[in-house]
Amino acid sequence: MTLHRQMLLIILILFSCMSVGTFTVSINNTRQYLMRQLESHAQDAATSLGLSLSPHMNDPATVNAMVDAIFDRGYYQEIAIASVDGKQMIKRVNPVRIKGVPDWFIALIPLKTPQADALIVDGWIESGRVRVSSHPGLAYDELWRTAVDTFYWYLGSAIISLGLSLALLRLVMQPLRAVEEQAEAICRRSYPIQSIIPRTRELRKVVLAMNKMSLRVKQMFEEQSAITDVLRDQAHLDPVTGIGNRRYFDKQMDHLTQSQEEFFWGALLLLRLHDFKKFNDVYGYNEGDNLLRRIAEMIRSVCQDKGECIVARLGGAEFAIIMPYDSPGAVSMLAQDLSEQLMLLSEAWVVNSRPGYIGAALFSGQSAAELLSHADQALHTAQDEGKCGWSLYKHKPWVEGFPDDLNDWRKYLEMAIVNNLYILHFQPVYSVSSKSTEIIFREIFLRLKGDSGNLLVAGLFMPMAEKIGLARDLDMLVIKAALYHMRKESNIDNIYAINITTTSMRDAKFVAWLCEQLTLFPQCAKRLIFEIPEYGILHDVPAAKSFSKSLHSYGSKLSIDQFGRSFSSFAYLNSINPTYIKLDGSFVRNINLDKDNQFLVQALTRTAHEIDIKVIALNVESNDEQAILTAMRVDGVQGYFIGKPESE
Repeated sequence: MTLHRQMLLIILILFSCMSVGTFTVSINNTRQYLMRQLESHAQDAATSLGLSLSPHMNDPATVNAMVDAIFDRGYYQEIAIASVDGKQMIKRVNPVRIKGVPDWFIALIPLKTPQADALIVDGWIESGRVRVSSHPGLAYDELWRTAVDTFYWYLGSAIISLGLSLALLRLVMQPLRAVEEQAEAICRRSYPIQSIIPRTRELRKVVLAMNKMSLRVKQMFEEQSAITDVLRDQAHLDPVTGIGNRRYFDKQMDHLTQSQEEFFWGALLLLRLHDFKKFNDVYGYNEGDNLLRRIAEMIRSVCQDKGECIVARLGGAEFAIIMPYDSPGAVSMLAQDLSEQLMLLSEAWVVNSRPGYIGAALFSGQSAAELLSHADQALHTAQDEGKCGWSLYKHKPWVEGFPDDLNDWRKYLEMAIVNNLYILHFQPVYSVSSKSTEIIFREIFLRLKGDSGNLLVAGLFMPMAEKIGLARDLDMLVIKAALYHMRKESNIDNIYAINITTTSMRDAKFVAWLCEQLTLFPQCAKRLIFEIPEYGILHDVPAAKSFSKSLHSYGSKLSIDQFGRSFSSFAYLNSINPTYIKLDGSFVRNINLDKDNQFLVQALTRTAHEIDIKVIALNVESNDEQAILTAMRVDGVQGYFIGKPESE
């Protein structure tokens, strides 16, 4: 029970006790007063009647008339006249009939009707005795009306008092409600400060203490986040250009070329400035660094609308671009754009007519070393061809067995959606706590059926779906399939994670449709986690915040996939409020052999736990990797070594 309700209950109990006590005392006092009045009334009547009858005791008719005159007024219950020897001469009795007063009230509050006696004397001689009892009807009527009036008075007073108490309590408790909201906001990784300080000393101290705590928690998180950012930048960022360094590039290349779900196809482009040493000799090293920064910015600018391109400086005057999910035509277009922009930049600093060269190679299943070798061969071919040239390495068909024409892809994907040519695979995410076999949740992977009966992984068809505008339809397909699976399974405790594309997250119609589905199946909604790649969230943080808020309103959760791949501040997590982050596989592969990555992952995990976010390590492929991750206190692990995606 809330403090507000407790205080209202206490006030109600105290007021009730006071009202009942006062009501009881008031009714009892009225009762005592009425009983005294009845006694006095009876005695006065007896005395008066005794004096009036003294001269007429020998005249029975007169005595009867006088008694009847008094008795007929109805104020008396009994009047009796007795002679000196005790013989009853006259007796009048009025039965007790009380109208308008409940029987329970009469039984609860009895009124005694005392008898009054008086002597009838003739001179100095006693001639008889008169006995009178007052009728209690009028007294009961008066007592009942007093009780009713008093009850309604206290009831009205109680309602008014409680209303005033409620208003005053709301006013007095407002600072505490603000403190409660502030505490809940801190739990949501927000750190508000109350600007209105109450005058009440105790509440003032509480509010000031909460403000101080909020500032301190925020400062601690920012400090930890800044340290984590610095550690990551030192390990993976080129200090001159601000893009990835050779170490970062090698890890991304090694990870992506082994991850069909993320990088089924793509390209590697190498850009090398011509005779950069001569430029440094002519213009100086400071200008050389400025040139490298301008080249890095130019590459990022050209690649910004090409998807999640990974840009790095390999050393000296050589840059690399990993371009996922595209066709040979798009790769050639990117190489041409880079070549043209390189020529434009060179006009201000060129020392000869050959500013640089670009070599590109398509990824078609080869290893990272082979792909880099092919791109390097293309780079040398471009260098041989002359001024600012580019070359595309001819290895073998792009991806054998699949078209590179978008229209053909559109026909295939539309047919797959209409005819439900899909199957769901599930991959477990295991906890690394003492219960090593506990499954935290299962990630759902969509597989489409190919013409020859083979299954197509998402890394193959999802890039094409995004290009032709069918990503939202596929996201809806997998959500409907997941909800159907959850409704028919016997275990209602299983939790599932579904990947959502950035396109869908930013689509208002899709979000409205998703909210409708979560409304229709509220129990399933509480068992769903929606995963969005970090690149997509950073591309549109406001949309991600809105999407996260919508999910939480239905009890669903948000997870950030491929976390750490982008060079963004850790602090943005506060506004997104995810439940999980999944560390990018480039941090996890061979982590048992990489001390720097161990240190970085440990810092990332510690920072995430500071704001109550659970950390999942992706692409765990060996027992040694799992052991080191467990020691770093990550919350869960996922990978082919842990459990492959399989159908149920």
